[in-house]
Amino acid sequence: MMSQSVSSQSKWREIFERQQLANAERWLDILVSEGNSAHIVVEEHDNLLRALEVSLQKSETFELAYGLIEQLFPIVFGYGDWDRWIIYLQEAIELSKELNRRSEEANLLSHKGNIMALKGDYQQAHLLYNQSIQIFERLEDRANYASALAKQATVYDLQGNPKEGLAMLEKASEVSHALGDKRALIQINLSLSSAYHKSRKWLSGVSAAQLAYELAKNLGDSQLENLALLNMVANYTELGNWGEVNDISPKIEESLVASGDLSKLSQFKNNMGIAAFNQGKYYVAEKAWQDALQINMQISQSVELARNLNNLGMVYTKLGEIDTAEDMLKKAAVIFEEKNIMFDWANTLDNLADVYESRGDLTEVRRVLTLALSLLSDDSLEPHVQGLVSIINGRLASISK
Repeated sequence: MMSQSVSSQSKWREIFERQQLANAERWLDILVSEGNSAHIVVEEHDNLLRALEVSLQKSETFELAYGLIEQLFPIVFGYGDWDRWIIYLQEAIELSKELNRRSEEANLLSHKGNIMALKGDYQQAHLLYNQSIQIFERLEDRANYASALAKQATVYDLQGNPKEGLAMLEKASEVSHALGDKRALIQINLSLSSAYHKSRKWLSGVSAAQLAYELAKNLGDSQLENLALLNMVANYTELGNWGEVNDISPKIEESLVASGDLSKLSQFKNNMGIAAFNQGKYYVAEKAWQDALQINMQISQSVELARNLNNLGMVYTKLGEIDTAEDMLKKAAVIFEEKNIMFDWANTLDNLADVYESRGDLTEVRRVLTLALSLLSDDSLEPHVQGLVSIINGRLASISK
């Protein structure tokens, strides 16, 4: 009787596993057949994750697992559930290695690099992108090679090294133009618009973002459209083109809220705060940046959180809430120091000097400005670095008089 019971349990377990896999295959078919599947992912998120988990359990179902990842990842990437997805991706990477599926392995490494970049672990992101680039290069997969280069360039941009990023993007652009690969060109132009934004070349940033938007629209990819629109708003904000900002913003916010993309929604709110701050609308800026802060508290996007705190510190200084401003700016400085992002750290210290100056504490003003100056390279050719060095030197000189 005992052996029959065990046999019966094994039989039912096999039936249950087959049903789970059939269900996973059904979900993949639905996602593939649906033109815009973001609403399905929002509504059926838990069911889809269970389907993925089942398909990751065996090497025989790797094809199914990989298909689900490719459909889900571009959408769920913005949810901020990155620790869970690091596990999924690592399991899929191990399966791809076991099966010698090098192309899939490279793509999965690139996905994991995307997460590490947003988490602010730039060393890991560089390592993962390098592994991906090397595999694509060996496979002579020029399109994915160019796309991975563009992603690598974005990390340099996030670290405040747009010059290195631009050099890498030029190389990627040559490859993609030769191939006529639209998706790679979208990725390159998105990265270009971000790098131009960091380099204060805002008209070029708008042009690159517009090209990315048109290409994404032709492909019917709403996620990439939103990325392009976000970059447009960021550059238009710096140019003071408020008409364009106001025209584009409602469309972005509606789409990001509907898709549940918390990461991009926080970036959008941050951009809206910058737009309001630059127009002297400090309470509007505070509201937008507080909204972004609440979102960032939900997800492990530490560098974006630090930039958010820095911005709030600036607006609270303007509003005369000095103690709150100091608290925000000190928290931001700690994160930038931990992440070794020198320019943003120095910029935050410059803002902190405003707090001490409002109190008449010139000793602290001199201390933080001297520290900020030590973080910046005097011979840097980057305009934003040169600009901040000039501002800090001017402030220190005025204190010494």
